[in-house]
Amino acid sequence: MNNSRLWIIGWLVLGAAAVAERPLQIYLPQEIRLDDQTVELGRVGILLGDAELVEKAQSVTLGSFAVDGQTLLVDRNTILSRLASDGIRPAQVRIRGADTVRITRYEMTIPAEQITACAKRYLDNRLSDQKAAEAILVRPPQPQILSTDRGAAELTVIEDSRLGGSLRRIRVAILQDGEMVGSEEVYFKVQYQVRRVIAAEELPPATVLTSENIRIETISSDQPEQADWTAPYGMATTRRIAEGSVISDALLESPQGPVVVRRRQLVMVRIDNGALFVSAHGEAMDEGRVGETIRVRRGQRPHERTIICRVQADGTVEPVL
Repeated sequence: MNNSRLWIIGWLVLGAAAVAERPLQIYLPQEIRLDDQTVELGRVGILLGDAELVEKAQSVTLGSFAVDGQTLLVDRNTILSRLASDGIRPAQVRIRGADTVRITRYEMTIPAEQITACAKRYLDNRLSDQKAAEAILVRPPQPQILSTDRGAAELTVIEDSRLGGSLRRIRVAILQDGEMVGSEEVYFKVQYQVRRVIAAEELPPATVLTSENIRIETISSDQPEQADWTAPYGMATTRRIAEGSVISDALLESPQGPVVVRRRQLVMVRIDNGALFVSAHGEAMDEGRVGETIRVRRGQRPHERTIICRVQADGTVEPVL
């Protein structure tokens, strides 16, 4: 073999060795977190080797984040493909490390518990004037993942909706730098502690309620108790009520006193206002109890007339002027 051929073979061997010694070497971690929205190879792996190849490969784009909380998975074949599209052949590349890189952004997570706590504090404050009201979580929110680019997050309630019955929907806004970057809805069932009246024994019609024939129970209800609720002691039943039954207001009335004036009874009509006292007789045209108004006939035909009077406790009547 002549010297020229040996020189050519030697040059090719040295050239191949030089290429083998100066490839683009890339070391890939299993996981990495970035600040940027666009992912470049130079921010993901460690690049060594030929300076020109390293400089060119650093700006090769591997993808971008479209939404908060997104994870990009980049494997070796994807990297080789992106490099090839920028003119760096696979033969010029050596990849070590992980087969696939998991790429995420520096982000903060607002836990569902934190959003729920914000909504519940608001609702508890709104219910503070209701006796023993309780907000029960029905549907929790989803956690929110935010970029750290805009600083710390702030939570505030922006909507309170009543959906029928006891269901309440509280909408919590997530703010960053004074602007809303997301929102979540939290659903609660509101229960109130209310009192109800139960018949402790069978109650015939016109029975006056006492602490002995009724009992007061406290139960949970979808509706709040009336602010002026009082135990109905002294009220009378309008019909028979079985033992253990709930006694509603519709089943009660004020007890009626005895009839003081009978129809066609001769009554004394009196006016006594301190400065004037007048009395005369008349005939009751209706029966009446104390405080009720009745018609009273005065005088004789053809001069008789009818006046309206209120029955007094002593059996006299007073004209309603």
